Amino acid sequence: MKVRFLSLSLLACLGTILPLKAQELVKTFDHTNQMIEPFGLPVLNGELYLFMKPKKSDPEIWKTDGTAAGTERIIVLERPENKPNASTPNPVLAKTRIFFQHDDGVNGPALWVTDGSKKGTRMVKDCNPSTTKGYPRFIQALGDSDNVIFHANDGNGIKIWFSDGTEAGTYPILPEQNGSLVKRFSDEKFAVKLRRDAEHGTEPWVIDGTPEGFHLLKDITPGDAKSNISYTVNGVDTEGFHYFTNVQQLEDNSIGIQLWKTDGTSEHTLFVHDLNKVIGKHRPKSYFIVGDLMYIFSYKDSDKQFHLWSLNLKTKQSNYLRQCRLDSDWAKAVGGRLLFKSFADETGFELYVSDGTPSGTKLLKDINPGKEHGMPSPHNAVIGDRLYFSSNDGEGAEAWVTDGTTEGTKKIADLSDAHLGSRPIRFLELNGKLLIMSKPFQGYTSLHSMDFPE
Repeated sequence: MKVRFLSLSLLACLGTILPLKAQELVKTFDHTNQMIEPFGLPVLNGELYLFMKPKKSDPEIWKTDGTAAGTERIIVLERPENKPNASTPNPVLAKTRIFFQHDDGVNGPALWVTDGSKKGTRMVKDCNPSTTKGYPRFIQALGDSDNVIFHANDGNGIKIWFSDGTEAGTYPILPEQNGSLVKRFSDEKFAVKLRRDAEHGTEPWVIDGTPEGFHLLKDITPGDAKSNISYTVNGVDTEGFHYFTNVQQLEDNSIGIQLWKTDGTSEHTLFVHDLNKVIGKHRPKSYFIVGDLMYIFSYKDSDKQFHLWSLNLKTKQSNYLRQCRLDSDWAKAVGGRLLFKSFADETGFELYVSDGTPSGTKLLKDINPGKEHGMPSPHNAVIGDRLYFSSNDGEGAEAWVTDGTTEGTKKIADLSDAHLGSRPIRFLELNGKLLIMSKPFQGYTSLHSMDFPE
């Protein structure tokens, strides 16, 4: 049976008659003949902030507590007339405020901040007032603070900047030249960048947001040789270590791939394993950690196929799991297992599961039976011990949930009568409710609220 959502006007009329529904339509963002998509969804003080970009009008900031009455537009961010398609990049939450980049047509791309009010939404600093090319980017909060670091060009090259949210407290702390872009680990307690100096060559350095906190993480490749660090490992192990790879060209011109781990200190930045012993001469494409298992998606040039492997980070035992027919564009850890999208001739694109063993790597559920694709979408989120995602069972793309078992994989609601489904594009938890943002191929972006499924 399809779950339908009452309009706001009908809810208002019947609010005193009908009991509170487990699902409701919170807001439809009605921009006629325009597409509106959320740029970011930070949560501050129990309210969700939606940075929205209509296709033919200025970006807007909305906030909601998950109810229709508690949803309002805070501000319209004006853009220059000669840049109608200028975008507002993803906002970054820093404890009690939200930082973002914006071009108001007067100062050019600058660092902005909001505390969730119209009055408290303001420019922090124009990092390059002589031109319109400051372009703050790669904004990130470090730890539990109101401060951020970011990249910007002050007219004398790109530098790494610090900001406490005030103009006086926003200043460059490090030159960016002789190094790569800052790389962020998932808990955001520290950042790492590659930097070259005469003593160590090119190696990873740690940034904690202060000039004094900038130091060599580890001389991974001693001598003049250059470390080639890749930060593509998703997740942390059971002890809280982050993982990265160091890729080197070997004497026979093949590629050597070393796996390392770190907690942000030199003492605990340690070599883990030679990944060539796991995947041979395959080219690694992506890595995911689930507990103490690391999953590796690789590509083999000789058969032009993708493959999946597992490595136990404690015992170093590895397993070849299966040919994937896909370098998974997303994978998530749920219930101690890895969930990912893959393809088979008899099922099309569907949801797969792995426990790290060949026999435990298999189709989770043929959501759209037969050769038609269920096509689980990369628009998904792990909330608690479940994955919420968009998939098509033949009646259009709708909201689904799984706990990593076949029985626990089910559709939870039809949010639209649209022919191709409601097309959910965001899932998140707010004040004990499941919020789902949907954008049908023909229709308006809408925000829905519902109880979590049992």
